[in-house]
Amino acid sequence: MTIIVRRVFEPKHDKQLIGTTMQIEVISTIEKFKTLKEDWMQVYREDSDSTVQRSWGWMKGWIECTDLDWCILGAINKESGEYLGFFVLSRKENKRKCSLELGGRPWAARSGILCHPDYKKEILKLFADYIQKKTVWDVFNLRDVWDGKIDIFLREFSVLKYKVIRDMDTPCPRIELARDWKSYTQDQLQRSRY
Repeated sequence: MTIIVRRVFEPKHDKQLIGTTMQIEVISTIEKFKTLKEDWMQVYREDSDSTVQRSWGWMKGWIECTDLDWCILGAINKESGEYLGFFVLSRKENKRKCSLELGGRPWAARSGILCHPDYKKEILKLFADYIQKKTVWDVFNLRDVWDGKIDIFLREFSVLKYKVIRDMDTPCPRIELARDWKSYTQDQLQRSRY
């Protein structure tokens, strides 16, 4: 699914993010990203929507290869210091517009957001608030999104201030895998018999 969010007003960037037990840390160097491997993998294991294109190793490869400007928003619990979510963004700018995209593009077939399920709504609201109030962009392209959390995230974008355009016809490859190797081989043996 492809989703395009367009601003229909000029934002004021002086608004504070309030009313949350979490804060955003902006990660913009590969060195800092490398220090987050254990935290990233913990959130990755907890998130039922995680895919290989959201794994630490895959994202590290993308960061090292991309020529796009990128950053990662890390949602941190203020009390424990624990990372509970990650949102990878890339940015393209030309003379006419500035656009944001989910990190991993154009190689990620299934992009999305990582977050701990127990704090999902608070984390998604925090990410949406940050993107709306603390970043500069004209268009936010969410291409090849395969994430059950995206609708919760998009609800935070006011229809008075943003225009959300959905293209539901974009194909996204998906294959159901067997639960384990033994199940897979048994299924293959049954299919090969007449």
